[in-house]
Amino acid sequence: MLSTVPVSTASVADVRTRNDVHPQTRANLEESARSAAFAHAMYRVCAAQAVQEGLPQVRDLLNQAARTELHEHFTGQAKLIGLVGDNAANLRDAITRNSYPASLYRRFAAEAEHDGETNAVRVFTDQGRNVAARHDTLTQALKAIVHPAPGTEIPAAVPVPRERTRTGGPAASAARTLGNLVTALMQEAFADAKYTLDAQRVLQTGKPRPAMLFGSMAGAQRTGHFAEETRLAGLVHDTRANACEATGGGIYSGRQMYPGYARQGARVGDHTVAGLFTSTARDEVEQAQALTHAVSRLRTRCPALG
Repeated sequence: MLSTVPVSTASVADVRTRNDVHPQTRANLEESARSAAFAHAMYRVCAAQAVQEGLPQVRDLLNQAARTELHEHFTGQAKLIGLVGDNAANLRDAITRNSYPASLYRRFAAEAEHDGETNAVRVFTDQGRNVAARHDTLTQALKAIVHPAPGTEIPAAVPVPRERTRTGGPAASAARTLGNLVTALMQEAFADAKYTLDAQRVLQTGKPRPAMLFGSMAGAQRTGHFAEETRLAGLVHDTRANACEATGGGIYSGRQMYPGYARQGARVGDHTVAGLFTSTARDEVEQAQALTHAVSRLRTRCPALG
């Protein structure tokens, strides 16, 4: 059951770049990290929806699944990839990653306007502004760490909007805009998870102010637009449907995706990575089974599970 899945206690301080794994193994690690980050963010959104429906037991299971995806799966995968470095390296990486979404959101907004998706235009435009503001904040933080001097200090934590989820409403219908929404969601989920690990890394160096900055940026990334974009993309439903969707994804990941990654890693001698994928597959199936039981208590049967 989910309650017995251990949360990783592995330190992110000793993360290093790994060049000793097969290229395909590394590609699988990177893909699984993106998958875990997205699953974490989606579980959080679905948990918020369960709160609105007064379903605390399902909420608790979804939140536990979210913690497992972030602190067990994503953290383990990030360590093997070498995703987290020292504070300056993490800030430089954040600035680099941030510059790509800035141009991306401008294009998405223009395409949404052409598609007649006014709600998506607003969301993409707002997110583009937020990305620009984050770039300035990250640049100032890097300067304060690399070249400390009077008048240069780590910026304060950014505001974190209240987490909320809304089902229904005017979802986007244009195929191009829907695809862009999913791409944006993947970007935001990954940034949320990465900033969270960066915050943990900073705390290990005894610097609470930059840790608060990274932590608040993770929260803002998740709650600022992610929940609204999931609604526009038609990904958020009532809790019964959300739980069934999550169980189907967990069964696929646990019985197909991660076992396949594990077999590939074992074939090329990447046994540590293969072991991680095997344990992750087991977690995914356990999470799906726990949610299946919870859904059955709601007198709902998930078609994907038979």
